[in-house]
Amino acid sequence: MELTLVTSINCSACLRAETILKNLQSNYENIFLSIVDAKKFNNNKIQITPALLIDNKLFSYGEIEQKKLLLKVNSFSH
Repeated sequence: MELTLVTSINCSACLRAETILKNLQSNYENIFLSIVDAKKFNNNKIQITPALLIDNKLFSYGEIEQKKLLLKVNSFSH
């Protein structure tokens, strides 16, 4: 499962999302995490950060709902 976190400078929600995803990655060996700056991300549809893509599909933006994310990760793992 490929997770891409799109972030921006001075974004406290981005820092929280990064922490959540790094912790998640440490518990699941099948998660590959990329963190990219919104200015360098080639997708004009991403207007709000943080934005989380799972396998190149938008999953969420703004604060990450951990329960929703865990459900998605666990459904992928089985």
